[in-house]
Amino acid sequence: MKNRISIIVAMLAEAEYIIQTLKMNRYKSDIDPDLSIEVFNTETTLSSIFLLINGKSKRYNVDRVATQAATLTAWETIRILEPNIIINAGTAGGFHSMNAKIGEIYISKPPIYYHDRRIPLPNFEEYGFGSFPCLDIPELHNKYGFKQGHISSGNSLDMSDTDLNIIKKNGAIIKDMEAAAIAEVAEIKSIPFIAIKVISDFVDVSDKDTPDQFLSNFSRATEKLCEGTLKLVNYFSTEFP
Repeated sequence: MKNRISIIVAMLAEAEYIIQTLKMNRYKSDIDPDLSIEVFNTETTLSSIFLLINGKSKRYNVDRVATQAATLTAWETIRILEPNIIINAGTAGGFHSMNAKIGEIYISKPPIYYHDRRIPLPNFEEYGFGSFPCLDIPELHNKYGFKQGHISSGNSLDMSDTDLNIIKKNGAIIKDMEAAAIAEVAEIKSIPFIAIKVISDFVDVSDKDTPDQFLSNFSRATEKLCEGTLKLVNYFSTEFP
């Protein structure tokens, strides 16, 4: 029986190299059309591979980034496409102080957190920060040279001092806008999950503007993202039980 791999990507521009390299075609599914989720597919002898993009906001005509859209995409891919593994692929911010480098490939290390879901009430505080599971595969470092680290997700491209303190407290070294949301849905439905992130900007260098860094490094980061995602897909196609 073939593995069914779903790759969730926030932005079309992050996914284009992957779609082209895997020779994926648009796939007509029963996913709710009101969500504007785009689906692509390719078949190999070992796997059915689906790539889902959150789509564009009909009101603002921009990519539907961040946690709400990622949650919906994760739910729909599980409901309709029934994957046995979910990969979240995307660009992310890294910490220069933790020796991150632009263009480096990271895979998620459990647990994955939120940093801007702050609810300082008994029990709700822990719920807000999350601490969600993901696959822990340190051998991917030896096999492909991927680094491994905790990811913290939030809904802002920039970062407040409060966010920074929470991220540091949780030991996260990668800051993104989707992984925790997808990990939360994957946990609810008991689907194995892993995130692969490429560093596009530094979040802790005060003299560099985050949006400028992101735009300047985006093309390089998406090329590396394609390279890493293809290796991960090959791993799960051939070695994942």
